[in-house]
Amino acid sequence: MPFKDRRFCSTAFDLIAEQKLFYGVSRLLVAVSGGLDSQVLLHFLQRFGARKYGLELAVAHLDHGLRPDSAAVAAAVLAQVQELGLPVFVTRREILPRLGQSSWEERARQVRSSWLQEVAAAEGFEAIATGHHATDQLETILLRWVRGSVRGLGGMRARQGWSQGVPVVRPLLALPRTELEAYAHAHQLVWHEDSTNQDLRFTRNRFRTQILPLLCAENPLLETDSVAWGEVVQAESDYLEAEATAHFQKLVSCQAGRITLPVAELHALHPALQRRVLRLALAAWLQGEWRIFTRIHIEAMRGLLHAPTGKYLELPLGLRVIRERRMLVLAALDI
Repeated sequence: MPFKDRRFCSTAFDLIAEQKLFYGVSRLLVAVSGGLDSQVLLHFLQRFGARKYGLELAVAHLDHGLRPDSAAVAAAVLAQVQELGLPVFVTRREILPRLGQSSWEERARQVRSSWLQEVAAAEGFEAIATGHHATDQLETILLRWVRGSVRGLGGMRARQGWSQGVPVVRPLLALPRTELEAYAHAHQLVWHEDSTNQDLRFTRNRFRTQILPLLCAENPLLETDSVAWGEVVQAESDYLEAEATAHFQKLVSCQAGRITLPVAELHALHPALQRRVLRLALAAWLQGEWRIFTRIHIEAMRGLLHAPTGKYLELPLGLRVIRERRMLVLAALDI
């Protein structure tokens, strides 16, 4: 299908409107790596950010020092943004790689996310924009599925983190990478290819180069379908989370270093709500840091609902879950 600028822009406009990406946002920090995705994002926002959405833009670029040309790319981004007359924030925070470990990429993402939050909070930006697109969404969903993350099957949200920190918005999430490439060629954009994207030691790169082409050959609409699928899963997850939170607040008792849940009421819930209520109990015990626990731990806790009085589990971080006569009790091992 030949590229049509109007179709590209309409797709982005529709997502922005449906998800209210710029609602309450007047100052937007745009994350620009220098690659294709972020250059298209910056160009798109330069065209429409101010006149259509009343946005004041600034650019942030983080150099991880992972590529031989990373300093040159940072200098090119700085020069480009200065020519555009936009405020720009550039810094270097090196991530020291270790051969054969794909955790480099994840660590780099964490450092970049933290730095963007720091800049946005310090400079008074209401949101951070990134160039994630539909192909990224499909990769993310498949990676989480392979790793066994049921909760992650909704993929990335077009707007994320509105209740914690500075929110992140993804205006291009409904568009596949091929459309971004066509947009870049149509507008004669220049971008820097990241050589590490071809490094097959990274799991995401293996998915991108070896697995996704096979899947997309079976269903050419798979990339854009993944966005619609993600929205459905996210909406249903939000609903279940709200229901689980209401049940948790009604059932839970937190006192004297113990969290208690009534077995009969918990047992009466649908398994989907049971799992979420138990996860909320773990989150309450650890003050939000529940990700140390896995599906196996949650299922073991559900098993205690049918266990005799006195049965218990010992979980990570010094937590014991005990089946009392009428209660399920979370307490420290030394209590």
